[in-house]
Amino acid sequence: FAVGSMEDLVKDAVSRGIPILLGTLPPQRSGAPKAGGVPYLEKYNRDLKTMAGKKGAIIVDVNAQFPLALIGQDGLHPSELGYQRLADIFFEAIKQQFDPFAGQQFTRLQVFLYSTFAAARPYSCLTFVKLVD
Repeated sequence: FAVGSMEDLVKDAVSRGIPILLGTLPPQRSGAPKAGGVPYLEKYNRDLKTMAGKKGAIIVDVNAQFPLALIGQDGLHPSELGYQRLADIFFEAIKQQFDPFAGQQFTRLQVFLYSTFAAARPYSCLTFVKLVD
């Protein structure tokens, strides 16, 4: 049921040409007060990955990259560090999918030229540039 609802949202966005990054659910701490979804989590994440592949969404496997230690005491919600980890996981996924310079090696001169180019265009981001000695 839940994946079906998510599928409707994905189909709508993809039909409009909007790229979708879809994250699996992080782990839950079994036996904790709000961790009632533990028995369903694996199936939900598996079904979500299948649906994302069929509908053209980009899957971000949060569950595989999220240690249980970063789930708060209620067993469901991330801790403060967990929310930071979640942001980092999505930031890396965004860089991998949308950074036009991903995987390229830059010399210091190339970084300088890119910085100059970016200065004229404030929407450009220098975060992804890598220096190679």
